[in-house]
Amino acid sequence: MLINMTKNRLLIRILCALFIFFNFFTLGHTEIMILEDCKNLRDSFIKNEYILDLEKLLMTRNYIYDGKTYKKYRITDLSIKKKNSIVRFIYKEDNLFLLIKLDILNFILN
Repeated sequence: MLINMTKNRLLIRILCALFIFFNFFTLGHTEIMILEDCKNLRDSFIKNEYILDLEKLLMTRNYIYDGKTYKKYRITDLSIKKKNSIVRFIYKEDNLFLLIKLDILNFILN
């Protein structure tokens, strides 16, 4: 009886270890990350998500303003849309991913 319990515990530990190993292995090879329901302190959204494609180095932001925020921005800018999508490049530099890369010295010299 005691031997069966130890075999069962060993089997459960091996299965748990394999499950954890394969989950971390697949996370290490993720090429697209989706961040949903991102909060903003200044504006409110019905939908606000970011899709980071690390293979193509693109960030796509899909958002839908709620009524109050849409009216606030619509007063000053008539080109504002309630539902919009923005695509921007991501730059990789020293193991960091940057959305905006400013090279002011290069801008001044050119």
